[in-house]
Amino acid sequence: MNPSPLPGEVGALPFEAEFVAGLKRIFEEEIAFNRLLGLKLVAIEADGVRASLAMRPELVGNFSHQRLHGGVVSAALDTLGGMAVMAAQGARHRGETVGQRLGRFAQLGTIDLRIDYLRPASASASRCVPRCCAWVHGSPTRGWSS
Repeated sequence: MNPSPLPGEVGALPFEAEFVAGLKRIFEEEIAFNRLLGLKLVAIEADGVRASLAMRPELVGNFSHQRLHGGVVSAALDTLGGMAVMAAQGARHRGETVGQRLGRFAQLGTIDLRIDYLRPASASASRCVPRCCAWVHGSPTRGWSS
């Protein structure tokens, strides 16, 4: 994934502005929990998405070290992993209308989620970058870097 792609860019084939706007609307406005966390999509590509998280005192888990609560990290990775899959599906099904591709969002769900915390997230941390790593039996698997 490019370090600073244009919003909605997918290599030489950018997503349509309508598709990007639709994903952002679903992610940032229609999913109330994302609004509560303050998650905002920064970039959408076929192989991953980038988002920012506005740090607020309510999201701190360890007050003495000002560390982001692990539940916030987990929720952000879960929801952004789903968005990465949605972006990959949007690229894979470019022959469909924007509405049909956005309709696929209703079919997504997390079946299993495991997170190995390698280091604490500081209160100034505000970047999450999930990526689709591989397609297994026609479905994407997910991996994340942050």
